[in-house]
Amino acid sequence: MTKDKCEIISICETRPEVLRVMHNLPNHIIINTGQHYDYEMDEMFWKENKIRPNYNLDAQTFGDIYDKLSDLLRKLKPKIVIIYGDTRSSLAGAIAAKDNDIKVAHLEAGTRCYNMDMPEERNRIMIDTIADILFAFNEIGKNNLLRENTQGKIFIVGDILYDKYLENRKHKNYIFLTIHRKENQNIFILKEIFNDYKNEKIIFPVHPVMIKFISKIDVSKYQKLKILKPLNYSQTMKYIKNAKLVISDSGGIQREAFFMGVPCKVMLKKNPLEKETSVFGYGDAKEKIKKIILDYVK
Repeated sequence: MTKDKCEIISICETRPEVLRVMHNLPNHIIINTGQHYDYEMDEMFWKENKIRPNYNLDAQTFGDIYDKLSDLLRKLKPKIVIIYGDTRSSLAGAIAAKDNDIKVAHLEAGTRCYNMDMPEERNRIMIDTIADILFAFNEIGKNNLLRENTQGKIFIVGDILYDKYLENRKHKNYIFLTIHRKENQNIFILKEIFNDYKNEKIIFPVHPVMIKFISKIDVSKYQKLKILKPLNYSQTMKYIKNAKLVISDSGGIQREAFFMGVPCKVMLKKNPLEKETSVFGYGDAKEKIKKIILDYVK
């Protein structure tokens, strides 16, 4: 791809934005506004993440960022601009895109502290007001956006920074599964899980109430499934700590996974702990965002 052809533009500058940037999109150009202009606050983060922006605007003030972005957007004519945070670069980028009739997608949408003395709070509210696609971390962010009657389409995707943390977290390549609640006592739920993760190693200590359902499934079809007898507390903690993902309907286990920084998919229709334990997603935010963005540029 040349600099003169693109469908998607990412505008970013600060450390959290550089860490989140979606650098694996097709027909994609990354713009560094230059808001931070010294090595420690800018160049270091790009190098560390092995990303090179296609453009560096060397612009620090809001007006300069807006003007240079507007000129560049008119030249490149993308279908969508991705905004990654709540900085002056984010706000200038969102306004410049909308002024040029380009769709805006905002990561970190719906995040609120309700302190209007903070420039970041003002910025994110203004960005969310004009964005077409709103990527919220969780239900809390979604509800904030609904309460404010924002007009963009809202998606709950989790947090790419959490994904980055999980990539760097030392774990073993298996999924730890525990399931026993009444609503999950059937072969259909078990088959769904086994099929969804058939290419993954699953460690499954079977609760006694689930034995009769397991016996009705041909588990030999799932070669990576390892069925164990019930585990004691210390064994359970070890398996949770080293897992890449926990799948459970246990309130205790989902909290323990949260305490240890392990993503946990909760198999409950109504989860009383969801606001406390599922605030950052399950480690697949980038893939969710990528799919939604590519659907918009088809």
